[in-house]
This record gives sequence, C-alpha cells and structure tokens, in this order.
Amino acid sequence: WAAFQWQLWDVVQVNLPEVGAVGTFLITSYTFVDGGGIDLVLVPHNAPDFEWVPALHERVVPTVVAPNFNSTPPAVTGLEVSADSISQGDWDGAPSAYGLGAYWDETADAQLDYYEVQYKQSAGDAWVSDRNSWASARAWSQILPVGVAYDVRVRVVRKDGTTGPWATVTNTTVSGDDTPPGPPTALSVTGTTSHTIGWTNPITLDVMRARVFASDTNDPETGVQVAEVFGLPATAYTTTHTPASVPAYYWVTAVDRSGNASARTAAGVGN
Repeated sequence: WAAFQWQLWDVVQVNLPEVGAVGTFLITSYTFVDGGGIDLVLVPHNAPDFEWVPALHERVVPTVVAPNFNSTPPAVTGLEVSADSISQGDWDGAPSAYGLGAYWDETADAQLDYYEVQYKQSAGDAWVSDRNSWASARAWSQILPVGVAYDVRVRVVRKDGTTGPWATVTNTTVSGDDTPPGPPTALSVTGTTSHTIGWTNPITLDVMRARVFASDTNDPETGVQVAEVFGLPATAYTTTHTPASVPAYYWVTAVDRSGNASARTAAGVGN
C-alpha cells in the first residue's frame, strides 16, 4: 500500500539490483492485487529526459507591436536618374527622342498605392507632377530637351492619400545626339505666282522633317520659315508657297529627331 504515495506518470527512483532495475523509471500504469498491494508498471527513463532549463526550454512569447496606421510612409531608396534615349517604336528602330530615366528600389509598404514622380528644370522652381500608376513599377522616363539640366524627385503615395518624404536627385543634364543630318539634295523651285519647292531628304536615318525658308533677298540669314514637312530619309518631297513679292529665294534644311538642323541649302529663286 506504500504505492499510494505515487500517481500515474510520476517518476520514481528504483534500486533493485537483483532484477537489474536501478535508475529512474516512469509509472505508466498500475493494478490492485488480490489479497492486497499494488503492482506498478515502470518504464526506464534517462534522467536527462527530465531536465528543465528555463533559459533553453521555455518559449519566449514575442512582444506584439500593434500597427500604427498614422505612421508616415517610408522614403524611396536607391533613386538613380540618368540621361536616357527613349524609343517610340519608330520604323527604323532608332531612338525617337531623348530625355531622363529614373529607377529606384522597391518600397516595402503594405498600403502603397503608387509612386509620384516630379521633375523641374534645375534653374527653375515649377515642379511638374507625373503619377506612376503601377505600384510594382519602379521606373519612369520623360522626353525632355537635350542640353537642359533637371531635378527629379519620387515619393510613396498610400491608398489613404498619405505621402512619404521625397527622394531627390538634382542637376541631371539631358544628353543625346548633337550631330546634324546631311543636307537635302535635288533641290528645285518651279512655278510663277505660286512656287513649288522640291528636295530629297538626306539618307541620315534619324532625319524626320525638312523646313523651308523664303526671303526677298539672296541671303539665307534673312529667310523666314514658310513650311515644315515631316518625312522619311532619302525620299523626295515638295511644298508650295505664294510669296508677297518676287523674286523669292528659297532654302531647305533637314532636321533630325533631336532637333539638329543641317545648314540651309539653296533651292533656287522663283520669279
């Protein structure tokens, strides 16, 4: 009856060397014996199985930080701005314009709606806003005049309209093609009262237009633009002009996508 001092799943120390039972044992079941007494079923266990070191065995409950929905959105990081050639799918595959491109790191913010991009001339103070509508898109580009320096800044806009601080890169100059196209060829002037001016664009691949100038004196510097004709390289074009008086002298210049113009080439005189 001394076994009543233990319970099921208690651990006891046994020292019965005559049956080879020495050490720590776990009580897994018991039965009452006819005539008195209790039989215990013991399973040997190693003492280290019952060690309990709080620093190692107790689970530390993490501190729960409640979300703060009034927090300021994070700043954009990794912003880089550089001069960029921007293709608009032209027929010859050449860049159709030049401008700036901006790239930045992904912002980890669950409430991110979009990125707002603004740019301005470095010498000016009027920012132009350009919304980047896709939250996953971390790139922006804009066609801008070659040779002009710009400041660019980007910030996060959340779904509730709150905005983060600006990330800014200043004084990036737009660079691009500064080589003028070749001069137009096969120039001609025909007609009397109304003159027809003809020419063939140069073979320069990025040529995109021709400008026609007229003057009542044979001096190209006094010529006033009277027509602008968009066209392809190595292709013939004509335009008509009725001067206020005759004789009228005409010149044609070819212009490429970057705005570079060839020298004014004499087309002839109309009487």
